[in-house]
Amino acid sequence: MARYQNGSVRIEQRKDGPTWVYRFQVTRSDGKRVEHTSSLGLVKDIGTKEKDAWDGVDRQHLRETVNHFQPFKGVPRTYGQLCQHYMENELMENQGEANAQGLSPRPHPDSWRQSATKEDAST
Repeated sequence: MARYQNGSVRIEQRKDGPTWVYRFQVTRSDGKRVEHTSSLGLVKDIGTKEKDAWDGVDRQHLRETVNHFQPFKGVPRTYGQLCQHYMENELMENQGEANAQGLSPRPHPDSWRQSATKEDAST
């Protein structure tokens, strides 16, 4: 099942002074959930209110980044998971073999959309 998260923000003491930090969970390939953090900036630059920190999260598009590609365990159940698996595993192996043989690597899986659109426009 897919997980969507907002994460959380808090102030941590760092070398440069109090810093807003965005915290979120990531699922490792072994299935274990671990916490990651991303520094948003100094409190004196961003502001002292939590709303100011959330504005920084949105400005940096961190929520979209965190929720973009979460690894999955087991058999792919959706087309998106299947494509993700292909791009992370199969495509990379094929590109290495193709480059070693002096051939051009296979096209990106989304390239069929571009070619299909061009064909539709010509008819």
